Amino acid sequence: MMKKSRAIWLCGPPGVGKTTVADALAKKGHGVVNIGTLMKELAVKKGYVKSRDEIKYLPKGTTTKLRKTAVMEISKMRGTIIIDTHVSVANGDRYTSGMPFDTVSVLSRISGIIFIDATHKELMLRRKKDSSRIREEENERGTENQRMINLGVVSYYFTYLNIPLYIIHNRQGHISETVKECLEAINNME
Repeated sequence: MMKKSRAIWLCGPPGVGKTTVADALAKKGHGVVNIGTLMKELAVKKGYVKSRDEIKYLPKGTTTKLRKTAVMEISKMRGTIIIDTHVSVANGDRYTSGMPFDTVSVLSRISGIIFIDATHKELMLRRKKDSSRIREEENERGTENQRMINLGVVSYYFTYLNIPLYIIHNRQGHISETVKECLEAINNME
């Protein structure tokens, strides 16, 4: 019997360790796709950007088209797909949606949300140490605001879609525990 196709939204604030968790889940045999990476590949081909961190500076219409194209690619994928993406993207005091409603409606097979969380102090420390990304100078208030916005958005989506939401704290130095909790959540969504 063939397993049904489904998508699991793996999200959380920037610097929480989503990509590290996603990479570990991929090593365990799960299909993982990152919307931001797909958007970057499309944007680079079109000559819009050279790095992923430049996408947030593109005009809204351009990012919307890039996201829709990426999501259409994901919607064609079969099996269980873990979608690694941001809930919101901060640009100073301005926030834009990383997973707008039209995106969620295209991905109608979302069967659960895993929100990876950390304290604002942990987030700020990790962001400062991450040399792979170009990040703006941040403060505690901004980091906590984005965390709260993200929790509000996923609270709406899990209620509206009537799907489970797992909030998993990724404590510093305990990635294996975080991955184990994510695997248990994925198994409980079947």
